[in-house]
Amino acid sequence: MLHLLSLVVSVCAHLVHGAAPQTPLHHSDYTSISPSESASVSDNNPSFIFRSVNGLLRQLPNTFSPNGFSVVPATIPAFTNLYHARKDSGPIPKVEWVAFDAEMSYGIMGGRGGETWMHTYMTTRDVRVLVFDGMSAALMGERGTLDSQKVFLYGEVKNDTGRRPGREGGGGHGEPGPVFDEYTRAEDLCRWAASLEGARIEGFVRMNAGFEAVWCDFENSDSWKLVSKLNVTAPAKAIDRLLDTPPDRRPPGGPPYGPPRDGRGVPWSNAAVWEWIRSATWHYSLSPESRVIPDTCRFFTYYSPDFASFPHDLTTRKDFSHRLVNVTKEDAAAFKAQIGESLVATDMPCSGLDWQRVTQDIMERYGGRIKELEIVLSSNTTNATTKAEKAGILAFGGIMPFVSDSKRDGAQERCSTAYTAFIPEGSLSPQEVLLRHTVEQVVGRICQLFISVYFEQLEHPPSEYGVLGWKRNTVELVEWLDWDMWRRCERQCAWDEVCAVPLWPVLGMFDWDERITPECVNSTVLQNRRRSPPGKNWAVLHA
Repeated sequence: MLHLLSLVVSVCAHLVHGAAPQTPLHHSDYTSISPSESASVSDNNPSFIFRSVNGLLRQLPNTFSPNGFSVVPATIPAFTNLYHARKDSGPIPKVEWVAFDAEMSYGIMGGRGGETWMHTYMTTRDVRVLVFDGMSAALMGERGTLDSQKVFLYGEVKNDTGRRPGREGGGGHGEPGPVFDEYTRAEDLCRWAASLEGARIEGFVRMNAGFEAVWCDFENSDSWKLVSKLNVTAPAKAIDRLLDTPPDRRPPGGPPYGPPRDGRGVPWSNAAVWEWIRSATWHYSLSPESRVIPDTCRFFTYYSPDFASFPHDLTTRKDFSHRLVNVTKEDAAAFKAQIGESLVATDMPCSGLDWQRVTQDIMERYGGRIKELEIVLSSNTTNATTKAEKAGILAFGGIMPFVSDSKRDGAQERCSTAYTAFIPEGSLSPQEVLLRHTVEQVVGRICQLFISVYFEQLEHPPSEYGVLGWKRNTVELVEWLDWDMWRRCERQCAWDEVCAVPLWPVLGMFDWDERITPECVNSTVLQNRRRSPPGKNWAVLHA
C-alpha cells in the first residue's frame, strides 16, 4: 500500500467578481475566461505561476513550495513499472497506492516487521492521471499541504476528524497526524474521476519523499498487468530484530504511517529508508519524474486571476506560506468544473508547446547570469569602474540576440516575447493564454534589468550610485524569481552521499518559515533522525 497519500488535487474555482460574462474561445463547448478578459495578473503572481509550471514533477521546487495551488492532467506512458509493497500476499483493495520507484514503496513497509511483499505492475497503454503540485502527499494538514485536496473535495479547508494519537504520520509521540481519512479522500477523488464520462482518469499523482499515485481500480484495471509478486522480506539474519517490533497499530483499513522512527530493524530498516531517500533525489530539479508527462495545455492554478477569492496582489513572495483557507466555495466549485470540463472536451485548442520546457530554457539561459551579476555587483573588492564593465559584459550576453547596432529601440519587446511571439493566437487554450502572459512577464523583468545595465554602462560614466542601483534591482529580481536552481549543495556529494533536504516523512520536519539549503548527507542522517525528538531542525539532523 503506498505511503500516506492524502488525495491529490489542487482545486476549484472560476468565479471572477466583476468580470465580464464567460465567452467561448474558438470552439463550441469549452468555455473559460482568459486572463486578458479578467483581472490582470498581479506583479507577484507571474513568478509563482512560472515556478509552479517549471516545478511540475520535480522534488525540490515542490519541497520549497509545499502548499500546492495547481493541477495538471498527465500521462503515464505504456510499459512503465509501478510498485506496491504490503505486509501480506492477499488481494489488494480496489483503491490503493503505487510508487514509481520500488525503493519508495519498500521504504514504507520493509522495516516494519513480518513479511514484506512487493507487487510489480507494468502499464500496457498510456494511462491518464491528474498531478497535484506541492507536497500533496505530505500529511501535514495544519501546514497547508492538504489544502488543495480538501478544497477540491469539500469546497473548503476543513479540519480532519477521527485522527489517531501519535506523531505526524503516526508513531506514538508528537502531534496527531491527519491520516485517518486517507482512503476516504482517495475513494472520493476516484469517484469524481469515474463520474466524468470519457475522461478516463485512472489515478492521481502526488509527492512527498518521492512521487506516488492513487490507483483507482486495482481489481478491474485493464491498463496494466501484474509482472511479479515477490516476498522481499529482509534476509534471515535481520528477522529476529524485525520480529521484536510492536504490532501494527493502524485502525482497520487505515493507510501506512511511514517508516518506523525508533531504530527497529536497524540496520535493515535504516537501509530501506536510505534507499527511499536516494530514489527521491533522482527527481530533484533538472531531472523531473519522467514517467509522468504533464499536459501543460490544461494547467490549472489558483494563481490565475480567474479566481477572485485567492489573493492576486500577494503581499508576501514566500509562496510556502500561502494557503487556500479563504477560497470561496463558489471559486472551488468553478475550478473543479473547469478541470472536469477540460478533461472531457474534444475541441479544446492546444498549441502543443511544452510550457515546462520553455520555463526550463529560460532558467538555464538566464539563471547563472543573474546570480553572477548579483555577485559582481555585491563585491567589496572591486571599484565601480570594474563592476560596471563586468556587469555590462554580463548584461550584453543576456540580450545580445535582441539588440541591433547597440540601440535600445525594440530590444525590450523582442527580448520579452522571444519565446512566444509567433504562437498562433487561435491555437492557445485558455490556460495557455495565462502561461504566455506569465512567460512574457517573467522574461520581460529579466530583460528590463539587463537592458538597463547594458545601456547605462554604455551611456554614463561608472559611479558607485549607479552600481548600487543595479545591485538593488538585481537583488529584488532574484527575490522575485526565487528559482530553486539557486539553492543547491555547495560541493559535489561523495558517492555514499546524496544532496538532500528535509523530506516528509523520512527526514524530519522543518519550520515553514525557514528556507532550507540542500546538504550532502549520508546514511548516518537516519541515525541522527532516530535519536532526535520530533521537530528538530535540519542542522541537527545532518550534524
